[in-house]
Amino acid sequence: MIKILPIFFLFIACAASNTEDNVPSPALKKIIDNKHFQIVSQWANPQYTVATSQLQGLGLTSSNSIGGRMEISGITNYLTIKNDSIIASLPYYGARQMSSGSGSIDQGILIKGAAKIEIEQKGNSYILKFNINDNNVKNEHYTVRLKLNSNLSSIIDITSSHRTNIRYEGRFSKLDTIE
Repeated sequence: MIKILPIFFLFIACAASNTEDNVPSPALKKIIDNKHFQIVSQWANPQYTVATSQLQGLGLTSSNSIGGRMEISGITNYLTIKNDSIIASLPYYGARQMSSGSGSIDQGILIKGAAKIEIEQKGNSYILKFNINDNNVKNEHYTVRLKLNSNLSSIIDITSSHRTNIRYEGRFSKLDTIE
């Protein structure tokens, strides 16, 4: 009987837990409703390939980078949403699966355009999804999934028509001016 008692209290504690933890904060809801925010990432998590492992072997990544996790906090990067307008400049680490035909030196992910953004509440977070073209390479398409949490942390998942997948982890904040 004594062994069953702690398990019983565990079930009671779980059943009595606050259900408000599964609801986004009012501040997050307001940011999502206004669609005026910016994400700055601290980490890039490319799909781990031979190419990404070679970056570390050559010393081309931060000393804080481990495995497929690259520290990018010292590199200018952002994804900004203003209504349905999206502007992004993100470094890219990974393998290109298809030639872009672009003579551009910048091989990062560059986005500037409008997209229809789907918004879904999931627990205490919001999931935003959209499809958009690369700004430099017109035939490269991205499927972007953002997860914005009440604690202001963010995850950006990007699937490309020409490159291996990549994930960015960071923080987001509302933009001060609403145009």
